[in-house]
This record gives sequence, C-alpha cells and structure tokens, in this order.
Amino acid sequence: MTSAVLFELAEHNSTGSARVPELPAWLVDGLTQQLISGEVRDLLVASPDRLLNGLPQSRQDTKQHGLDPLMAARQILKQSPPLTYAQMSWPTDDQFSGNDGGEYLASAQVFVQELLSLADGPARLNLFITQLPQHENWQTAFQTVYQQYFPRPLDVEKWWSLRSINFLSHDPGPAWTPGVSREKLDAILRIPVEIRSNSNSLPAHADLSFQEAILKVSYSQQDAVFSAKLGELGIAQLRLTPNLAGFAYSYRQVLAAYLGQAGDRTVRQSGRAIKSRAGVRETLSKLNTLDNQRRVIEARIKPDVWNSGLN
Repeated sequence: MTSAVLFELAEHNSTGSARVPELPAWLVDGLTQQLISGEVRDLLVASPDRLLNGLPQSRQDTKQHGLDPLMAARQILKQSPPLTYAQMSWPTDDQFSGNDGGEYLASAQVFVQELLSLADGPARLNLFITQLPQHENWQTAFQTVYQQYFPRPLDVEKWWSLRSINFLSHDPGPAWTPGVSREKLDAILRIPVEIRSNSNSLPAHADLSFQEAILKVSYSQQDAVFSAKLGELGIAQLRLTPNLAGFAYSYRQVLAAYLGQAGDRTVRQSGRAIKSRAGVRETLSKLNTLDNQRRVIEARIKPDVWNSGLN
C-alpha cells in the first residue's frame, strides 16, 4: 500500500513525463515501518477469520501506542550496526523478507526519520518523490533534490554515519563484557573482500586490515569503506568495555584524519586527487601503533565463561 501511494503521488506530479518513476526500496520500507510503528490506530486489516450469517467478518490488528515509534528499530540496531546508505540502496531478498534479523528494515526506518528531521525534511522528501519521473533513476533524483545537504554521494554516507551514532547514543543498551568487546572490536577492524587469482577463478573470501586496505584498495572505495567503519566504531564505542572503547575512539580519529575530515590530506597529481604519501605513511604508522597497544590489552582479557544474551 505504501508503494502504491508513493507511486501515485509521483505519477500525479509527473508533469507529462512518460518515464515510470523508480521508488527506492529504503523509502518504501522505511515509511512502512514508520506507519506500522507510529500513532495511526487500527492501521492493518487482517484476513477474515470467521463467517457471521454467511458474511466474512474482518478484524483490525491494533498496536499499543504512546511509545517511541523507533523503539523496535533501536533494539535491533543496538545489536548490529545500521546498514550503510549503499547497502540500503541495494537490499537483498533476505533483507526484504526480514531474514537478516530486521537490520535492513530498522535501518531504513531510521534513515527516513532522519531525512524527515532535516530543517525542511517533509517538504524536501515530498519534492524528491515528485521529481522521480523526471530522472532516469532515483539516485540522480536524490542527488539533485538533496544537493544542498549532500553535494557528493559520499557525503550521504558521512551524514548517515553521524546520525546513526547520535540515534543510538540516546539508548546504547547494556555494555558488552570484556570478551564480547574484544570480539566486536576485532570484527569491526576487519574488512571482508573477495579476491580472484584470475578472471576465470571463483572468488575467495579474505579479511583485510585497515593498513592492507589503504595499500591495496582504490581511493574511491576506501572513502566509502572507511566512512562506514567510522560509523561502526562510533556505535561500538558506546558499548565497549572502557579499556577498548578508548581504542575505538583512537581508530576513529586516525580514519577521520586520513579521510580528510580533520585536515586536508590530499594533493593533486596528474589531474586527480590522491592521498599524500606523507599522509599515508603517517596513517599506517598510527594504525600499527594502535594495533600493537590493543593486542597487549586484549591479551589480558579472559574469555567470558557465560555471555548468553549480552551480545
């Protein structure tokens, strides 16, 4: 129903365009979650479950209201970091169906809510919908309508990373035990990739360290990957045990500096922006130092005897 209403809104304002509007999945699913979790009473009509005098009797599913409409999303995203903007843009079948634990639907709901929270949020989202028929795809429509806020696609990732951290900081959930904290931080500091030995071989899974990614991954991909890692580290920092939370903060500072968020670290060469060699060396050195210090602390952490329900 949400998709049909949005489609009708876009078509009604198409101003004669013959192009069929493309709706982003995160918008349809995010708004749907907002409606289900919000204050609209008796929203869902269920299938008839009985006949009375030969007539089907429908019932309406009601929900408890007066609660935080983002409470369910908050509970889900306390366990796993929100999806990135890129991930929400291309959801999988399991994510559509909720078989991912609800991470996609929760991320989409919060993302839509954050867009609506902008100074002109409702008006700009409405403009985005009505502009869809004028563009080849929803991405170009989004970039055009939100140019003031997000001059580049990467700026959406950075903004979403900060907003999701702020969202979860209001209720970060119970702190992780030392053992779980070590596992969570180690997982965040790994970057999963697929490697092919040649064009005809099957891809092999591998995990790269931040240093390996800096040396082996293209600069454009680094920006997207490390921007997402900034968000993951920021969210984890709220729940990590204190001695590891400090490392999450330090890794974030190093990545932010490398990405240019804390000073210009790019130079121009052959007409394209590249990271300066001095900046790369400095970043690698800082990451190596943090890794060595972290391993010393982690070596002192004993495995949790019982951590059921804590992660």
